[in-house]
Amino acid sequence: MGKTTRLTVSLDATVYEWVTRAAAAQGRSVSAVINEAVRRDLVRDSLAHMPIVPEDDALTTTAAAAEQARLAHGER
Repeated sequence: MGKTTRLTVSLDATVYEWVTRAAAAQGRSVSAVINEAVRRDLVRDSLAHMPIVPEDDALTTTAAAAEQARLAHGER
């Protein structure tokens, strides 16, 4: 996994119960369950805010070049 940092976190009683039950059901540590949940949430959040940019494929590039050439020659 790489470098880790120790962090103390306060959870409300209900969330703590959910985490401990999930950890027990999955045979994992509470820390592992929390780490996975945070990673998943951060990735989902960051992906939701990324702009959607169309791929610059050969067809798009060729069409754009043809359009620029047409406009440069005064064609409509």
